[in-house]
Amino acid sequence: MKALMKAMAKNPHLPLWLFSGFFLLAFFLSFVVFFDPVALNIHKTYYVIATSPLYQFLSLWFAGCAVGYMVLKQRKITPIFWLGILHLLLSVLALTGLLIPDLFTVVDSDYRGLNVPITMYDVDANQVVLYAIVLFLVAQCLYIINIAMALGRSILSGKR
Repeated sequence: MKALMKAMAKNPHLPLWLFSGFFLLAFFLSFVVFFDPVALNIHKTYYVIATSPLYQFLSLWFAGCAVGYMVLKQRKITPIFWLGILHLLLSVLALTGLLIPDLFTVVDSDYRGLNVPITMYDVDANQVVLYAIVLFLVAQCLYIINIAMALGRSILSGKR
């Protein structure tokens, strides 16, 4: 575990390249295999997001994040480790909720045809998708804060 953390501290861009490759593969597979679209219902407005453009966007986003960390590494600027880890963990949690929302809901077998949630907080898949989108945006804000703080520290220390 310590070796993994040390590797993450030295190369924070590697997991992001892995995510980018995964979503690029999913993007190409979406032309061959049908994936259910992401559906979201907000105040009587129904949004449907096709998966292939979503996978394409996620692949490009994570590749951009990886390039940002690679530029910092090239300039010998160290990003804040715990912000990078928090960015990765929240991104994975948000994408899990976005792409597999039923993982976070429990449906009683007697009501399976009605799709009635029976979780403690009465959360349905629509709410999970909405929370996942918000969590993803928060995670990406952490990435931007991490890059800005690392650059700010290097400028203040005179490294540039």
